[in-house]
Amino acid sequence: MNIEVTLNKAEIMPEVYKITGYTGAKSKDVEQISSSEDDENILNSYFGEAVSSVADIVSRYGYLSEETNEFSAFCFVLPSSWKQTVKMALEKSLKQYVSNYICMQWFNLTSKEEVTYYGTICDEQAIAIKKYLLERERPKRN
Repeated sequence: MNIEVTLNKAEIMPEVYKITGYTGAKSKDVEQISSSEDDENILNSYFGEAVSSVADIVSRYGYLSEETNEFSAFCFVLPSSWKQTVKMALEKSLKQYVSNYICMQWFNLTSKEEVTYYGTICDEQAIAIKKYLLERERPKRN
């Protein structure tokens, strides 16, 4: 069974702006730490790096099937017993991984003390992504 998941940049980037803006406000250095649309070129390159990282994480289960400036699509080749009820959770974990990866890279430039936190979140999401891809339905007896 093939499962398609699309990561839309327009859905993910506002979350990145929100996280970096909040962190900047919290540290009282909004100009240095928060990202804005002015930083779009840097953040777009981080989006591409995050997608490449996801492709590496899921390489045993699927592949990057399409990539444009607006979105990246993954195709997962899973057995017919894959538990389809976890698809939404899988999509959410993929989006969280990408947004947190971008934040981690951004904070590597602007606020080094935040990098470890976002790296840990990425590690946790990578584990969750693999877990969701390994979910199976129990066989039904007649």
